Amino acid sequence: MEAKKLIDAVERGEWKGYINDVVVSEVVYGYLRLALNVSRYRLRKYISQIHR
Repeated sequence: MEAKKLIDAVERGEWKGYINDVVVSEVVYGYLRLALNVSRYRLRKYISQIHR
């Protein structure tokens, strides 16, 4: 519940919220796993093929 209060305060502009690049990459990675409906190992394989 405390986390929700903190997020609400950020949304109201009472606090400034920051997200670092690691958090962004983890969110994108999780989204891709769900959107493509693949395991984390298969997604890693797809990503490694793209970066060749």
